[in-house]
Amino acid sequence: MAIIRIRDIELSEREVNGITEYAWEAVRVYKIPVECYGEHITNMYLIIDGEITLIDAALNTEQAMTDLLTGMATINREFGIRVGIADINHVVITHGHADHWGMLSNDKFRGKKVYVHEFDTMFMKDFGSMRVNSRGRINSLIEEAGWNLSMDNLFSLDGIVSEPQGCELIELKEGQRIINGYEVYHVPGHSPGHICLKVGPVLFLGDLILSKTTPLQIPGSMLEGCGLRLYLNSLRRVGGLDRHLGLPAHEATIYSVSDRVVEMEAFHYKRLLDIIGVCAQEKSLFQITDEYYQLRPETLNGRTVADLSRDEQILALEEIKAHIEYLIDDDHMTITGVENGVVMYRAK
Repeated sequence: MAIIRIRDIELSEREVNGITEYAWEAVRVYKIPVECYGEHITNMYLIIDGEITLIDAALNTEQAMTDLLTGMATINREFGIRVGIADINHVVITHGHADHWGMLSNDKFRGKKVYVHEFDTMFMKDFGSMRVNSRGRINSLIEEAGWNLSMDNLFSLDGIVSEPQGCELIELKEGQRIINGYEVYHVPGHSPGHICLKVGPVLFLGDLILSKTTPLQIPGSMLEGCGLRLYLNSLRRVGGLDRHLGLPAHEATIYSVSDRVVEMEAFHYKRLLDIIGVCAQEKSLFQITDEYYQLRPETLNGRTVADLSRDEQILALEEIKAHIEYLIDDDHMTITGVENGVVMYRAK
C-alpha cells in the first residue's frame, strides 16, 4: 500500500488483481480497467461515498461487461465492499465519445441517472444522426486532403454502439456541483462537452490528460467545440488547479497533473514547429501528414502512415489539420489555393 499526501489529505493506494483502490476519510474509489476492443482499455471508476457513482461506461461489448463484473467481484472479495451494477445510483460521463458511454445501452443500466455536459448530450440522444454527419465531414476532409480512401464500412465499431435505453439524462454545466458536492469543470477541445470532475483530492480527467499519449485533436472546422486552441486552454486551466491525484479514462494514474500538462503542451508546440518546417514548400494535407509522421515515426510506434489502418489514417489527418488550423489562426501558415478540390498550404 502506498500513502500519497494531496494538500492536507492523506490518501492510500492499493492494487489487487488489477483493481486499484484509492481511499481517504470515508471515501473509496475503485479503478476498473475494461477492454472495449483489441488493446483499447477504458478505465471505469466506482466512487463509494454514501451513494455509489460510476465514472464512464465503456463500450457495450461482451469483454467489457465481463471485465466490469470481474472487477466488481474483486472489490467484493478483496476489499470487502459489496457492490454490483444494480447498486449504482449515478453515472457520470466525462465526454460523448462512445467508448465512455456505450455500455449504457445494456439493460443492466436501465433507470440510472446519467450526468453528461449539455454540449455532449447530442452524441447520446441522437448517435445515428451524429454518425451520418461525421461521415460527411470525414468524406470532405479526405477529398480536400487529396487522399484516396474508401468510405465503405467506415469505423466498423459503430456497429456495436446504440443509444442509451431507459436512462435519465441530466445535463451538466460549468461549475455545477452534483451528487455529494462533486465539482464539474467544463474543459472543451477533445470534445465540445468534455468535463473533469473534482472529488475531494481526486480529479477524474477523462481523455483531457493521459499519462503516456496525447488524445486525438479534431479540427474546430469539423466540429464546433473542438480544436487545438480550445484543448490547450483547457489543459492550462486544469494544470493551474491545486494539486490533485489525476485519474484518466485510459492509461495510468497521474501523480502530478501539472507536470504532465507541461509535457503535453511541449509535445503540441513541438508538433506545431515540425509542421511549419515540413511546409516550407506548398503541400496538401495528405503530404503534410505523411511527411510529418516520417519525421516523427516514434509517434506511431515506428509505423508509417501507410502501415496504419484506414480508420487510423483518418485520425492522423484530423490530428494534423487541427494543428494546421491553429497555425493559420496565428498567421504562421496560409492556404495558397485549391487544386481540383485539394486544399494547398504553406508556412509563412
